[in-house]
Amino acid sequence: MSASDNHEKTPYDLKKTKRIKKMKQSSLIDQIVSLQNEDKINKRVLPGNYLECFPFPKFRLNKKKPFYIGRSKENDLVLASTDVSRKHALVKWNSEERAYIIYDLESANGIYVNAQQCQRRVLEDKDIILIGEHHISYFTIKELQEPKEMEGAETTIMKQRNKIVEKLYASLKGNLEVLDLGTVLQMIASEKKTGYIKIDSESRGYIQFENGYVVHCEVGEEKGEEAFFAIMEWKSGNFNFVKDVKPTERTMNDEVQYLLMEVAHREDEQQRGEMM
Repeated sequence: MSASDNHEKTPYDLKKTKRIKKMKQSSLIDQIVSLQNEDKINKRVLPGNYLECFPFPKFRLNKKKPFYIGRSKENDLVLASTDVSRKHALVKWNSEERAYIIYDLESANGIYVNAQQCQRRVLEDKDIILIGEHHISYFTIKELQEPKEMEGAETTIMKQRNKIVEKLYASLKGNLEVLDLGTVLQMIASEKKTGYIKIDSESRGYIQFENGYVVHCEVGEEKGEEAFFAIMEWKSGNFNFVKDVKPTERTMNDEVQYLLMEVAHREDEQQRGEMM
């Protein structure tokens, strides 16, 4: 048993109401993850235990190698969100229990498995792990899956997925206090969408996309990356995504994941400065 197993944590009650609202709004994302898993299982996939977090590809776990999850780039799964600690969680094979176990590495906001907060938990097939606002599915593939075994099923799955995706993007509007802007940006990037997000908060801001890349940001007279970082500081306000609109201007050409990691880095620097 690790030292973190006995570590007392402060209940995450202050954000509980917002978390419940966000979990309801993210149900469409969970459906997409489920269909992605089916789609990939229908292609040739090796037996084993997997983790998958939309919009990232799945990870096949290795019994000899611990799997780290957190905000810093040294982790195996990097979640560039402010509600994720630099080293948040660890998934590791336990030979005595013959199972993968997830550990909370004394994170600020804890980990949840199937909606229950835990510090150490044995993972079982189809468990859903919640870290910050990120849903991570844990699943087991027991036998080698060949494409010919599911002939015709892939088309059906893709049709289902496309319907859910269209429904998701039709509802990509709401309040920043309910749906985290970073999550929205990652969804747009994962689907390589073109269009723009309009955000009304302290001011009005725009983030424009082309094929999933951020190509222009604007707030007031500020443009480019600094405008993006200014928008990401907003914690309240409303947003709306308008798809299939070509960029009006090009001041940058960056991946969303890179930008979100830079946001997290800046926040770390600011916190260190305040502590000095």
